Amino acid sequence: MPQPEQSAQTEIAHIAYVLWELPSWRTRNLLSSESAARLQDDYTERQRRLNAWLAGIGDQTAHTQNAPIVPPLPDALLPRNNEALPFQASPPVVVPSAAQTPEYKVRPASSPASTPRSASVPPPSRPVPITRGIGVFLQEHALKIVFALATVLVLIALRSILGWNATNAVFLALTPLVPLGLTAMFWQFGRRTQEANPWAAFVYQGLSAVLLGFDLFMIDRFWLAAGGMNLPNKPLLLLASAVSTLSCGLIWRRHRYLPMWHLFQTGVLTVLYAALQSAKLLLWHQANWRPAPLLLFGMVYLGAAAFYFGKAALHPGSDAKDDTKTSPLTHPAWILWANLSVAISFVLGAVSLGFESGSQLDHFLLVVLLAGVLYGVIAQSLEDARLVYVAAVLGRAGAS
Repeated sequence: MPQPEQSAQTEIAHIAYVLWELPSWRTRNLLSSESAARLQDDYTERQRRLNAWLAGIGDQTAHTQNAPIVPPLPDALLPRNNEALPFQASPPVVVPSAAQTPEYKVRPASSPASTPRSASVPPPSRPVPITRGIGVFLQEHALKIVFALATVLVLIALRSILGWNATNAVFLALTPLVPLGLTAMFWQFGRRTQEANPWAAFVYQGLSAVLLGFDLFMIDRFWLAAGGMNLPNKPLLLLASAVSTLSCGLIWRRHRYLPMWHLFQTGVLTVLYAALQSAKLLLWHQANWRPAPLLLFGMVYLGAAAFYFGKAALHPGSDAKDDTKTSPLTHPAWILWANLSVAISFVLGAVSLGFESGSQLDHFLLVVLLAGVLYGVIAQSLEDARLVYVAAVLGRAGAS
């Protein structure tokens, strides 16, 4: 094979390998979705033009043109007798036709003896990993960490100052600006570190989403209360948890962080509890925080578990062909939150039994029995033998 054609074939092989590895890099969060898409388009276009150029070569005029600047593959990996590389997407077809003007000029690769050292192409440098360790992270964000710690100290000082009788009213009115500034600061940090360090971006954005709920508490305590418009505790908890959960959901939908999805599900279960407490206040005028009536709380969280089990049945397992944007929603994640929902129903039942052990015991056993029935149905649906044993144990405990 002539030298220019061999160099073009080598570059096509390198491009095919990069295209083959791009989904894996994206799944491991080594590349963002925008960068992966941009690389996919650029390298696909480059591969198409090289194939078109090879298809139009019919004589030896290409020896005077420039070669692609890529390191050649070893001879053992080069295709012989029209054999394609194992990771080459589409081998070029050489058509004997009139020579065409290539869009990319190809230069024959010169030998090391004939090429001056100053004109030689330097070998490609090793890619710098995106996550470079906790030491480098602390060095890069030292000022941010110091500012965050200083803010915590300021909050502790504020807590002590609020106990003073002679505290200035203006100072109290400006107190909510501290958590609001923290929220904006962490959000800005997360936006700036999005490409360089996705994990740090998740931490910053998760903190900003959670702080939004605390911001509402501070606004209600210092601003709304001053005008006599403060909300009751239970509706305020519902509003704050709903805002934080909605923020986590929007961040997850944009960046598809799996930890952010788990944080979102934590907020969903918190919203359920706050909604039940608000309903108890509105319907039965009970201001206490006990998880009673136990049957209501248990049935709601068992319903959440049934929903998660149903989603797990729709995602029977992680498939390599799944789109990277939906890959976090896999079978193990849904099963995890279904089990956590059942566990929460049991914990709330135990807490309720601690206050009223007499009338609530029958309701608690009924919740345990319904959980056993739920596990039995899901074991048949998912064909999971382990859930059969769980269903048998819960059913036996609830029937006793």
